[in-house]
Amino acid sequence: MCHVLYLISDKPLPTIKQDPRYPHLTIEVISEYTSPPQNIRKLIPQAQYIYGIYPNDLCGCYFQYESSVEREEELNDYIDSLKYDVNLSKWFNQEYPSIDVYKQKQRLFWQECHDAVISFGQYLRDHIHLAHLMLYMTWCGDEGETIVEQEQITPAFFGGESCYPWRDDTLYTICAEDN
Repeated sequence: MCHVLYLISDKPLPTIKQDPRYPHLTIEVISEYTSPPQNIRKLIPQAQYIYGIYPNDLCGCYFQYESSVEREEELNDYIDSLKYDVNLSKWFNQEYPSIDVYKQKQRLFWQECHDAVISFGQYLRDHIHLAHLMLYMTWCGDEGETIVEQEQITPAFFGGESCYPWRDDTLYTICAEDN
């Protein structure tokens, strides 16, 4: 099961896909012919427009990133675990010609996730004055479940050394940074 993030607005917003102003970010309208919009509107009546948010070609689980130090520690821990897991080590050696290639691919993947989150912060800065915006995070299929937490955040929340903002069934109200 995957995390899903929904941008909720009282006015229409531009969608994003492969836009150089917002690298690695996808924002798309959620189809009215699916259950998420109906369930979300029961829970959040002001949800007139609902958009899905995620890094290009990935689910919402990847709309986060750890610090570069944590990333390197995780890479090294994973590589160390290959010594103790024969099946994992076999698979790894079939998939990657070397540890350096693996590390490079993982670093590029981290960069894409990082860029998507930073791009979302910029998107919010560019559009915050056009509409009342909220971000709803839940698990796929759990849309409309009780909101456990509510929090106010600014676009600056989507940046920094790391970004692990997601708590299940949380509604974030997005406020302008100049408030």
